[in-house]
Amino acid sequence: TGFSSLSYLQKLDVDRLKIDRAFVNEIKDSSSDASIAKMVIQLGQNLGLSVIAEGVESEMQAQTLRSFGCHLAQGYLFAKPMTREDLHSWLAQTKPA
Repeated sequence: TGFSSLSYLQKLDVDRLKIDRAFVNEIKDSSSDASIAKMVIQLGQNLGLSVIAEGVESEMQAQTLRSFGCHLAQGYLFAKPMTREDLHSWLAQTKPA
């Protein structure tokens, strides 16, 4: 009791903070829809953590996250789930942006 779960971010030996897909899904046309994602990105930056967004499905979501300073993301926009073998093949054929 008396401890906020956010206080553990300063105590844990972590280097990344992940934005849950539920908050990425809220990113729509209005910038106010992205307020929690933006806050998580700012929190991560203030703590010196890299931030990764999960569940990115549209280019608009990706652009919004980049504009907030989140440059790492995963989701269907980039690739569908795949087997290890398919991943190796996909990586060999995909050139970094």
